[in-house]
Amino acid sequence: MSKRFVLDIAMQHQVTSYLNIAYPLLFILSDPKLEHWAKERFVHMYAQCWFGNYLRTDYTDSSRYFGDLLERISYSLSEARELAQAGGAIGFVKESLERGYAVNVFTIDLYHLPEAAEYRKEHRIHELLVYGYDDLRGRLEVIGYDRNGLFAAYSVAYASFEEALAEALAKPPDYLREALHLIRKRELRHAYRFDPAAFSGEVSKLAFSVPDRPKLFYTLADDSEAVFGMAVYDRILEQMERRLEGKPSLIVNFTTVHFIREHGKLLEERFAFVDAFCRPKGKLQSLLARYPQVAQEYEAARNGYLRQAMKESSFASRYKIADEEAFGRIYRLLKGTTEREKELLAELATELKREYA
Repeated sequence: MSKRFVLDIAMQHQVTSYLNIAYPLLFILSDPKLEHWAKERFVHMYAQCWFGNYLRTDYTDSSRYFGDLLERISYSLSEARELAQAGGAIGFVKESLERGYAVNVFTIDLYHLPEAAEYRKEHRIHELLVYGYDDLRGRLEVIGYDRNGLFAAYSVAYASFEEALAEALAKPPDYLREALHLIRKRELRHAYRFDPAAFSGEVSKLAFSVPDRPKLFYTLADDSEAVFGMAVYDRILEQMERRLEGKPSLIVNFTTVHFIREHGKLLEERFAFVDAFCRPKGKLQSLLARYPQVAQEYEAARNGYLRQAMKESSFASRYKIADEEAFGRIYRLLKGTTEREKELLAELATELKREYA
């Protein structure tokens, strides 16, 4: 009998730069018991070179460290191929959903999905999170990047999904070892309570660029030195400056600029939470109140990049912009803002440590 089944998870837009964190947060932020857990994290960051030419920025709070909150079952490429051949991919997905697991598929060729920007244009292996199905419509409910590059919920036809999965499993990227994860949230007995001392430590590591190497996402990175904290922005600006000077440089694209704005917005929300939860007085309260201005300046840089990308190619080339003058304006805006943020964060880290560490 045909039926519809959808897992109860809440859409989130706090972290959307990279799906390795965006997807787990769908489960974590849907549980009120974990509100304080999230507010204590996604502060520290790092940058690495990937694939020899791309500067990737990310949070040190990787999804690999969410095991006490989320249950994961992984399937290798060969195991996924066997599952698809045995009973069909859709049957496996539906059975997993009914057991309470969302299906995070890493092997989807977006060329075959009409809902993707790459449809019939580019063979690109990426991922989707499947959280429901509808037999009557013959569609899966998924979350991923839509045809406009936005992190969104939409649906894909069973046939399109099976074709996209089969093509990706037949020709996976060299770096890929796993095809999919089943994910569900663990049942928690108690609500997590925010720890100002732990948060203070993360802000200090961010402000003073303290390495946290055990948390590196090393599997796709080049064998090169990673940078942490505010040194990440130094590395970004260095590469942007090299491009403007006509020198070889790593790619700094919209994802990078979006990450900067996203990180600033997360800090703004966390500092507002500290102000409300801890009710500090004096200098610390004054410093916390100053941070939103920094976050808004990063918003201007992100929007400037986005407008230029739309002007050049309707955002079809959203990963880069060609106009050097426009790129230079964004560079100068980021440079001025990061200098102000460094000074403010150093003061904030010192006062937070004095108050709570």
